[in-house]
Amino acid sequence: MPGRRSRRSPAWALAALAVAVLVPAPARGAAPRERAWYVPDHAKLQLAGNIGFLSPGAGYALARGRLELDLFLGWVPEAVGGRDIWSVTGKLSWLPWTAHARGWTFQPLTTAVQLTNTFGEHFFIREPAGFPRGYHILPTALRAGFAVGGTARAPWRGLERASFYYELVAVDVMLAFWFSNRSALGLDDVVSLALGVRLDF
Repeated sequence: MPGRRSRRSPAWALAALAVAVLVPAPARGAAPRERAWYVPDHAKLQLAGNIGFLSPGAGYALARGRLELDLFLGWVPEAVGGRDIWSVTGKLSWLPWTAHARGWTFQPLTTAVQLTNTFGEHFFIREPAGFPRGYHILPTALRAGFAVGGTARAPWRGLERASFYYELVAVDVMLAFWFSNRSALGLDDVVSLALGVRLDF
């Protein structure tokens, strides 16, 4: 239509970023001791989990693999969120123990805390003018989240560096609503399921 601004979906850009993150450069394929300190230890691609509909990320293994520190770029497409929504999430995960069975490697219990900053004119950190003071209890752009889940690595040839994970995630504001009104809200209204894959470099 004349005068109508063209709106292109940024899905291609996110897909390119996901490929760049999950397919390491040749330098990253070197032995861990030969990598520069700033090169991430792993990459992740996550579906859902209150950090975006699709979120590529990268991070570091700490404390002999018992901690992981990750940074994600999240995207919610217009078809899901009514408009394209972008966010950045920092996430700290704790993986206390590892188990092995029939070639599989499991981390049966993982917990995580995450902080998400959502961008756009509809989200804010400081309450804009025009709202009564205290109308918003929490900034709409910032959300703290809490997760519990597990990971598994299959003994399949060609996937030695890949592991798969799931998490049950809840964010601060929904937890507050649930605690104050448990008769009307169930945990299934508060908790969302995240699925992801991790690729070790």
